[in-house]
Amino acid sequence: MKYPITSIMTTLIITALVLGYVMQVSPNGDASIKPSSQSKVEASPISKDTDGKRGTDPPTLWKITYYCSCAKCCGKWADGITASGKEVQEGFVACNWLPFGTKLRIDGKDGYTVQDRGAKSLFGDKDRHIKHLDIWLPSHKEALKQGVKYQTVEIIK
Repeated sequence: MKYPITSIMTTLIITALVLGYVMQVSPNGDASIKPSSQSKVEASPISKDTDGKRGTDPPTLWKITYYCSCAKCCGKWADGITASGKEVQEGFVACNWLPFGTKLRIDGKDGYTVQDRGAKSLFGDKDRHIKHLDIWLPSHKEALKQGVKYQTVEIIK
């Protein structure tokens, strides 16, 4: 099947524009596609926390799962004590690469603190950051009911 050259050129131009490229035509008629200066992605500045000690990271989308202290969720560590040595309570989350005590805001709601760890394959480690949190809940039934979500997470301090 043959396609007219205008259809091919139109498709290329639209694709380039969508990907953040611009077509530049020189006076002698040569055309080239180059990255647009407006398509550069720059890091967002870190905002100041209210106490001024440490900034906050801009909110990003994370995978959120839920667990309880039962053997199905925690295996041999099903004793109700987190990896940080604290007894589990609402608002505690597992994340392998954030320090214990790190405060988080999930979907605009405060009250979450990193106090536990999980499997490296799911949550990463200090060298391989996987944006996945596991939030502790008091019952297995509640944890299953919550399922898997993708929510915005902001690292406070």
